[in-house]
Parts: sequence; structure tokens; C-alpha cells
Amino acid sequence: MEAVLKNLERIAELLAVTQTDGVKEWDQQTVNRAFQWSRYCEHLYSRFHTNPVVMKMMEKQLQVTNNRLRAAFQGVYSDVTFARLSQCQQLLLTTLLKNPALPSSLLKLLFDTSSSWKTTGNDCQEATGQCVRVIEYTSACKVLSAIDSRQTAVGPEAEVQGTMLLERLETLHNMDSDLDKRDGFLDSVLKNCGELDNLSEVIAVALLSRKNDMANNFSGVSEDKLVDWLLRNNMLFHNMCCTLSIRQLKNISQQFLKFRMAYCNILKEWASQMEYDINEGEWVPTFAKGITFKTLKNHFRSLHEEWSSLKEEMLGELNALKAADGGFDVKGLSIWGDLIYELQ
Repeated sequence: MEAVLKNLERIAELLAVTQTDGVKEWDQQTVNRAFQWSRYCEHLYSRFHTNPVVMKMMEKQLQVTNNRLRAAFQGVYSDVTFARLSQCQQLLLTTLLKNPALPSSLLKLLFDTSSSWKTTGNDCQEATGQCVRVIEYTSACKVLSAIDSRQTAVGPEAEVQGTMLLERLETLHNMDSDLDKRDGFLDSVLKNCGELDNLSEVIAVALLSRKNDMANNFSGVSEDKLVDWLLRNNMLFHNMCCTLSIRQLKNISQQFLKFRMAYCNILKEWASQMEYDINEGEWVPTFAKGITFKTLKNHFRSLHEEWSSLKEEMLGELNALKAADGGFDVKGLSIWGDLIYELQ
């Protein structure tokens, strides 16, 4: 831990230098090394931001370092806090761009639009194209944030946005395997999307890209990580199950086992929230915007008919739930019994 704290002191010193005329002496190797240090600090934040003991030690070290550097660089130095380490690369880039002493050769490097940085490993091109990456990231967020309630159907917009979403995730995966960065990007899209319905369609397009041969150059890792993120956002996942067509949900279930299992659990949750209306002679939802028994039955049937192994497992679970309700074979006494009857 002593070495880690010493490294925090070094990154603070590095950021202090980026605000001075000292950058006049920098070359590409120096700026590459600076971005390596900034990535290291982002890794420290990702690893320890949930550990209050270690985080307190780091904050104390930064406070001591900030006091020393503030005195040494009067009127220039900006404090480095533990929270700012989460975006240390962006902090470094912004500081360099604001410094008029930065050599023009390094400025061109940061704005390099060549394609080489997209295909080479991060260790070889820390600084190259940093501004381009930020611009692409920001542009992707703006385009995807346009997903709102004004769009009512799946169309070219959703297809473009779904493909763009997957492309951005693939780029982030190739640039950096840090899960927090991918989740941060997806969280920003979710935060700015407005209504959830159209975001659900966009995610469906992204997840079905391999099946529809829309993105056959992608690794498949991005789709898997997108599913993981989706299943951690219960409200969005629930919305997808409510708004997507049964065919779309079945197709996604064919591609991703964990999605299929979560989808099955949602169906059982919906069923448990229904009650039998004696006057109507049917099961009805007990919550707003709940699906009908007919729709629920069709959801179950789509999975029931697709996978023989799942069929046996599903019927076993439904029979167990029916038995818990008393095991009666009388319509209206157990929704599980009525579902079994419909499926068989």
C-alpha cells in the first residue's frame, strides 16, 4: 500500500506539471507515459472506491500532496481528489489542451485522425487520438440520447442506434477492458434516453445483431456484457419484456441463456401478480399496465415450444407452484394449474 500511495503522489505531481511551461520539454514518449499513469489511477479508483478503509488512506495522501503542491505552484495548481481519479485520463487531456505551452507536435498527436490507434494495443498508443476518442464517445452519447418517446415504432432510427450502441461498446472493449467504463457509457445512455420503450427496441437490435448478420465483425463480447448490464437494471429489463414482441424476446432468448432464464422469472412474477375475476371468468392483472392472461400464456408457450429441456423444467416448476396452491384441477383456483392446462 505504501507504493500505491507513493504513486498517487506522483500522478498529482504529474498533473501539476501539465499546468506549467514544463510541458514544452515533453515529447511523445513523455505524454504516452503520462496517459499510462492516468489509466493506472483510474484502475486504482475502480478497485478501491468501494473500500472505505483504503479510500480514506488515499484521500489522506492526496490531501497532504495537494497542500504541498499548492504551495509550490501558487495560483496554478488545482487539487486532485480521489473522486477525480475516476476520470484521470480526461483530466490529463483537458489540462494539456488548456496549456498554451503544449508543443504543436503533441497537439497534433492528440487530434490524430489516423486509423492506427483503433487497431493497435493500448500500450503502444496511449496519447494518439485521445481527442478523437472523446469526440466519438460524446457524439455517440448525443445520438443515443435522442432516443425518446417521440419515436413510436422500430424503424431505421432504432436500427442505426442499435448498431451504433454495439459499435461503441466494441470500441470501448478493444480500447480498455474496464467494466466500469462500459457500464458508465450505458448508464449515461439510460439516464438521457427519456422513455424506456424505444431504448428497449434499440437494445433488442443490438442483441440480435449476430442473428440478423448486422454486425458480423463484432466479437460477441459486447453483446454478452450488454446483457449483463441489462439484467442489473431491473426496470429497463422489465420494460423490455413488456414492450418487445414475443418473437423478439424469443429470438433474444435463443442467443443468451441468462436472458432466457431471467425472462422466465419475469413471466412467473407476472403470473403471481394476477387474481381470478369471478364475474369475468378470467385471470386479470392486479397492477397498472399488467399483461392479460392470454398474453402471458403466449409468452410461456413461445418458450415452451422452443426448448424441450426448458419445457420439462418449466412444467416441473409450474406443477410445484400448483401443488403449493393446493393442487386443485379446477379453473380459477390456481393460475399455475390454468397455465399448465393451456400449455398442454
